[in-house]
Amino acid sequence: PILPRRPILDLALDTTLSPLDWLSLWNQTYFSMHGEGITRNDVGVTFTKRRWGSWSVGYSRRNGYYDYQDIVKYDNIEDMLFDKPLELVTNALELKLNQRWSLGFSSQDDLLTKENYERNVRLTYSDPCFRVSGYYSSERDGKEQSIRLRLELLGLS
Repeated sequence: PILPRRPILDLALDTTLSPLDWLSLWNQTYFSMHGEGITRNDVGVTFTKRRWGSWSVGYSRRNGYYDYQDIVKYDNIEDMLFDKPLELVTNALELKLNQRWSLGFSSQDDLLTKENYERNVRLTYSDPCFRVSGYYSSERDGKEQSIRLRLELLGLS
């Protein structure tokens, strides 16, 4: 086979350090359970103001195996991207419109190709019992677009 089976997802380590109420430093590292070592590493900083929302900026390095699930969904072998590393700069803005509504925007740009990797817009309504979010995503310079609706029932685990 072109790509071997990978039945086990990467092991993720998520670390956050908040030295101040308005400042968080974070890191997410993904380790392959199939011998490729670190497949993804994200580092960044988030600035938060409770009343208005937050802004995050980060850097992500991903090896060619990280997007395995995205690679195998294509029908044509010519569309598959093998061993293509990514270096992404991420900006994410979350604005609280009022106590119940918030608007989010995030953008990831590839430093190696100088192209947009992904853009997301999200509108969220929060209630004490549930949260509903509508998402619009555009990936790889608008070549892939999607709309999602997510319902979270709070308090269920």
